[in-house]
Amino acid sequence: MNVTQLTKRFGTFTALDDVSFSLRPGCTSLLGENGAGKTTLLNMIARVTTPTSGQIVGHDAIRIGYLPQRPALYPSLTPVETIRYAAELTGVTNVDPVHLLKRVGLDPVNRPAAHLSGGMRQRLGIARRSCMTPSCYCSMNPSPRSTRAVGVKCSTC
Repeated sequence: MNVTQLTKRFGTFTALDDVSFSLRPGCTSLLGENGAGKTTLLNMIARVTTPTSGQIVGHDAIRIGYLPQRPALYPSLTPVETIRYAAELTGVTNVDPVHLLKRVGLDPVNRPAAHLSGGMRQRLGIARRSCMTPSCYCSMNPSPRSTRAVGVKCSTC
């Protein structure tokens, strides 16, 4: 995946200005202070938003899994139901929701997502993304000193 002269403006505010880089298979982390444009960049790679100018080449040919800072979950579904539903939507048939939830450190609690803590919702988002088997996944992970790490892992980019 190649990012070339990427710029994103929101009105008169420039969130990202003339950014270029290439991603190869493996794991890439972008570190920066709050407000540096990491989330904006991640949103463009995941096709959540479009750049004002510049281009991203190669991201349309791969399956991208995206885990935002606050994953959108159906509030009435339990974690097991959430995993089953995500698998059904993506056509994945060999998913063990309990195993996936335990793998991310979340016991399969029997309460709806609306009643889970923020950390539990984040773990549920990770488990949901894991059942979709993307070739490239993007996520926001907290790191020390109030910065954020944008993790981009590509296995077939």
